[in-house]
Amino acid sequence: MIYPVPNDGRFIVSMSRNDLGLFNILVVNNMGNMMFERRNCTINKGQTMSIDLRPVSNGVYIVILENELTRIIKRIVVVD
Repeated sequence: MIYPVPNDGRFIVSMSRNDLGLFNILVVNNMGNMMFERRNCTINKGQTMSIDLRPVSNGVYIVILENELTRIIKRIVVVD
């Protein structure tokens, strides 16, 4: 789960599934440019992680959480 949506470039990533282990967290813009990357993050069920992209332009961004077993793709909307 990612919240709040929309946001100002700050948002929370939370796992509600039982996927455990190391994840890469990537955020790309609508042109495919990498805006944020954090590798080998431990994310367990119920744990949250704050991400701050500020300052970024208003728009739609893609958040990707992935490891060797799972790939989760979510969209966020950034507005001032």
